[in-house]
Amino acid sequence: MPAIHRKRLRFIDSLFAMLQTGVTPSERDVGDARKEIRLALKSGAEVRRMHRERQEKKQEAHQQSSAQIRASVMARAVGCCEVPSCGAPFSAVDPAEWDHLLGGSGQRRERQSLETTWAIHASCHRDRTENRPSSTWWWKQVKKHAERFGYSAMVAEAERRLP
Repeated sequence: MPAIHRKRLRFIDSLFAMLQTGVTPSERDVGDARKEIRLALKSGAEVRRMHRERQEKKQEAHQQSSAQIRASVMARAVGCCEVPSCGAPFSAVDPAEWDHLLGGSGQRRERQSLETTWAIHASCHRDRTENRPSSTWWWKQVKKHAERFGYSAMVAEAERRLP
């Protein structure tokens, strides 16, 4: 018989404790317990396979979502850099790049949207990444961009980051 993970065992034990004290568990708790028991009875390889399939499905959904957001951002840009002080057309020499206004520490995926990304020149992207001329200057550009399109949450975020 496969070993039961401690976390699953604690959950199932808490459900039995509820039953012993006469507390009726919710339908959700009972359903979760059934799921945990079924998982506990599966082999480790089977659980790993299920986990891998779930991760692949999640990654595929993210890739589709990213492609849709990227296409919308590029359409909004209408062939020109979205940095307010630039605005020049994209070219083969300085092509468009998709930039996340909020990022780092794994936050990019969960906060990615039409409002939190923009299409900018490769050179502007490089400057922004290196904070040239300064971080404050770039947050002012983000604020102008957000105001132009009516993205109030990004305006507030830019104001929060400005000194």
